[in-house]
Amino acid sequence: MKLDRRSLLGLMGAGAATPALAQAAATGRVAFLHGVASGDPDTRSAVFWTRVTPADASSGEVAVVLEVARDADFRDVVRRASGLKASAERDFTVKHDLDGHGLAPGQDYFYRFVAGEVVSPVGRVRTLREGATADLTLGVVSCQLYPGGLFNAYDALSKLERLDAVVHLGDYIYEYGAAADDYGMTSGAALDRAPQPPHEIVTLADYRTRHAQYKTDPDLQAAHARAPFICVWDDHEVANDTWMTGAENHQPATEGDFATRKAAALRAYYEWMPIREPKAGTLKEAINRSFDFGDLASLTMVETRLLARGQQMTFADIPKTAEGAPDVAAFEALRQAPDRDLLGEAQRRWVGETLSRSKAAGRPWQIIGNQVIMARVKGPDISRMMPAEQVQQMVATLPADVRPQVEAAIQLFKLGLPFNL
Repeated sequence: MKLDRRSLLGLMGAGAATPALAQAAATGRVAFLHGVASGDPDTRSAVFWTRVTPADASSGEVAVVLEVARDADFRDVVRRASGLKASAERDFTVKHDLDGHGLAPGQDYFYRFVAGEVVSPVGRVRTLREGATADLTLGVVSCQLYPGGLFNAYDALSKLERLDAVVHLGDYIYEYGAAADDYGMTSGAALDRAPQPPHEIVTLADYRTRHAQYKTDPDLQAAHARAPFICVWDDHEVANDTWMTGAENHQPATEGDFATRKAAALRAYYEWMPIREPKAGTLKEAINRSFDFGDLASLTMVETRLLARGQQMTFADIPKTAEGAPDVAAFEALRQAPDRDLLGEAQRRWVGETLSRSKAAGRPWQIIGNQVIMARVKGPDISRMMPAEQVQQMVATLPADVRPQVEAAIQLFKLGLPFNL
């Protein structure tokens, strides 16, 4: 749904890119305009990412070197990966996995990329611990709508003294355009944060451009440079309310084949995100994976959109009684149908095995990185919270495009239907 969930419930390192920009101006050849990032850490490695912006995109490949050191001055370099290439084939993004070698468990390292004489900003990564682990500090983020507001929460994350990893639960980008009535543009126009390209993204070039814009945000760059990210997508990395074979915000008549759009979205995602590539012979949709933090906790990241999710139900699907009233009992019967699925049998089995293995290893915490509401949440009956006249006055102040949804939700919540289907 386009109505912001928080709104409905309410009713009821700024300088990260500066060194690269300065050196790019001096050399006129390449620049690191999108910062650096690391992700998917394990005890002895991580994935390292950047994007090289060449002065001439048709100039071919750009040679890049990755350096990983124990100190921020790079006097004690422990790994140097040369022979990396940035090219148009992957939108000049560079991603390198150390493949489990060269780093020590539970340690902070610094990294940077070098292209000729141009040096990227410096990032920081912490490997996962082995054995006795007293505590764990995770940042948890999701739903970052570029025109919807400033990313100052990322600035706060970047300044934390202790941060083991950032868990991103999806909606890293949004697909909407920059028209006055597009989602988020009331704030976007006021903040001069219109999305690029200015239309809804559908093609590979569109998705690449949108990812690139997000990664120019200085606060997001600072957070990426501060700690490794562990990411999974939700729906807006493709289109609003995505399921396995379609999306609410995909119209085949004007936007083409959904599978083509999804493939473009996932290709851009893997190019632009610090995440391990799918193994040969596996589905690109199979982003579910797990991480062990010593003997303290396991983090199980699940996929709830593209592997097995059926088309979700909406309040518009509620049958009517002969008198024209919502037939809640009939709707609940449809909602509880045994063939409705979210994870799929293979992933559900994997989740069970992963959690059981963590518990058997003696870890007291099993954490699930989940994109959507997991518990049964009863919709709030706000008629019990305030007089009906006050409710009507509040609803009347809402934008015309969301008012009918809120009015319907208020009535349906009174009947006992859940919040967020």
